[in-house]
Amino acid sequence: MTRSNSKAASSSRSGWQLIELSMVIAVMAMISVLATKLIIVLMAIETRSGQSFQDTATLARLGEQWRSDLHRSSEATIAGDGKTCALQQANGETVLWTIDGVYLRREQRAAGRKKPLRETYSASARDWQFAKTGRLFSLVREFGPPQVTGPGAASAPSMTERIEAAQGTLQPGRQEGAVP
Repeated sequence: MTRSNSKAASSSRSGWQLIELSMVIAVMAMISVLATKLIIVLMAIETRSGQSFQDTATLARLGEQWRSDLHRSSEATIAGDGKTCALQQANGETVLWTIDGVYLRREQRAAGRKKPLRETYSASARDWQFAKTGRLFSLVREFGPPQVTGPGAASAPSMTERIEAAQGTLQPGRQEGAVP
């Protein structure tokens, strides 16, 4: 009798019960969901920081070119809509800056050159605008702050950034840095 009782007791506890297996599966499912969400958030942060670095590099190149063009120009005009700026260089070349959505296009035309030199700049922006105050010309960038999550990005308040330069400070016959 003792033999059959001990055999019955050992055989009833030899495997996992269904409720134990269900609990293990539920815990593993919760851990995998949390890990997936964490990976998605980390990838979004990496994408935003990569875009931020790219914008910084693009804006540095854009600012350098914008200032150089304006300093060397003898005449500058902005169209009424603020989306086009034409710069007449002292050497006879014309530099045309245009805003096309989030893209800024620079086109440089010379009298002896058949094809113009073209460059396109792209940075995160809601809007671009050219502005003028006296001899000071500005390229104004309106953009939204970085968001942690995607929804609501369009309703975030705008921030502005200006790239400014004085027109005509590096013309021939004028000393560098002298203000007329």
